Amino acid sequence: MKNGLIAYTDRDSNNHQNIFLINLDGTGRRQLTNGADHGLPCWSPDGQKLAYTARDPASGLPSICTMNIDG
Repeated sequence: MKNGLIAYTDRDSNNHQNIFLINLDGTGRRQLTNGADHGLPCWSPDGQKLAYTARDPASGLPSICTMNIDG
């Protein structure tokens, strides 16, 4: 949890595990990733990025990725 947000994984409507953000009060749920299965997110020390694992669609191998929390 950083910046009053919780990052977590959940299944989307296509049954893919994606990363979501939600406010501490349970409002403002936002999907950050789409279309592939992603691992559990981990906050950067400054709270501005998330690191997570994702499977490369071409090779099937996992890789470590980062993204800004603003998308």
